[in-house]
Amino acid sequence: MMRNINNLRQAQPFSCFIPILAVLWIILSPCLSQAARLLSSDTLINQSRRYDRQTVQFRGEVVGDIMHRGTHCWINVNDGPQALGIYCPERLVKSIRFIGDYKYNGDTIEVTGTFHKACPQHGGELDIHAEELKIIKTGDRRPHLVTQSKIRMAIALFACTLLVLGLHIYRKKFQRRTIS
Repeated sequence: MMRNINNLRQAQPFSCFIPILAVLWIILSPCLSQAARLLSSDTLINQSRRYDRQTVQFRGEVVGDIMHRGTHCWINVNDGPQALGIYCPERLVKSIRFIGDYKYNGDTIEVTGTFHKACPQHGGELDIHAEELKIIKTGDRRPHLVTQSKIRMAIALFACTLLVLGLHIYRKKFQRRTIS
């Protein structure tokens, strides 16, 4: 009998964790459902009604230019299929070092903000108003290698151009002699 009481005393501390966890789950579940979800541009565009005015996360490469508008600015973020306009305070973009173009891969960023299917502040444009911006990966210079096949093609095209130019000049000279 003494042994059973000791076993019950040892089991009781663990059994009280279950109701505590249940209460925490009930209290925190609304907060967890409001957490931002990482979404693609395709999802945001195709399901824009569903995510309108919701907090979302969007990840992609910064491309184009940073367009300053007073205390805020616009950046374009491309996740592969498409780019979305991100409207954010200037302080958030100060950490961006590389913007994607022909010479550079832009910084990969993750933006958390409010998605607008038709933003009333910006003439009905689809955009995200950023509240947070994190650099996920710093951009870098794109290598543009000149391969042997490109060099051979350039030489062949240059030779063809010289041939056509030579034939044109020869024809002009020949026409002048026949006319005179």
